[in-house]
Amino acid sequence: MASVYGSPLCQACLTLPQGISTSQAHADLRLLGQHPPSADGAHETQYRCLSCQTHWLLRTNRWGVPEGFRLKPV
Repeated sequence: MASVYGSPLCQACLTLPQGISTSQAHADLRLLGQHPPSADGAHETQYRCLSCQTHWLLRTNRWGVPEGFRLKPV
């Protein structure tokens, strides 16, 4: 495992494209829940990797278009 921002990430998380609308969750990502929509109608869905316990957010804009995965701020 490599270390990014002081936290170890598994190989699948290291290769997950960030900020790319067409990226798909890797096999070990599990859905944790969805945050309520913001004032502009966008919402974020939270995932956790079963291998390295990293938390990811997938933002969907107000038109329903995914904006890609990003690491959840600590």
